[in-house]
Amino acid sequence: MKNDSIKSVVVLTAICLVVALGLSTVNMITKPLIDEAEKQAADSAYYDVLPDATEFEVVETGEFPSTVVELKKDLGGSGYGVKLSTTSSYSQSPLVMILGVDTTGLITKLAVVNYAETKNVGDDFYTKFEKQDSTLKDVDIVAGCTFSSTAIINAVKDAYTAIF
Repeated sequence: MKNDSIKSVVVLTAICLVVALGLSTVNMITKPLIDEAEKQAADSAYYDVLPDATEFEVVETGEFPSTVVELKKDLGGSGYGVKLSTTSSYSQSPLVMILGVDTTGLITKLAVVNYAETKNVGDDFYTKFEKQDSTLKDVDIVAGCTFSSTAIINAVKDAYTAIF
């Protein structure tokens, strides 16, 4: 009886080791592919908000506001792409956006790439940012989704702080 218990433990341990080895091998093979796919998806969002861009370079100088995740400069001279992220006390999911700003300081486009809460504050809300400067004078808070629209406006203002 004691021999059977030991035998069972040894067999289960061997099975667990084989499965763990198999999973780690699959992870080693797929991780670079997944990372590359995520990078391409992120890069496509930058080209979406700054369509005349040729190649982006990450800007690593300066101290950025906490909402600015990444600042990229187009090497072709068309402007900047800024990845922004903000959260609130009622949501665990960050609101992630990519903002395009041309060399004259005008917003080319704002794209929300991830937000699990209020998925839509209205398509016309995002288009109100286009051709705006850092004052955002023609962009108002949307009634009914105060956090989302306020967070977006504040993050966009933070992007200007990082760029200029």
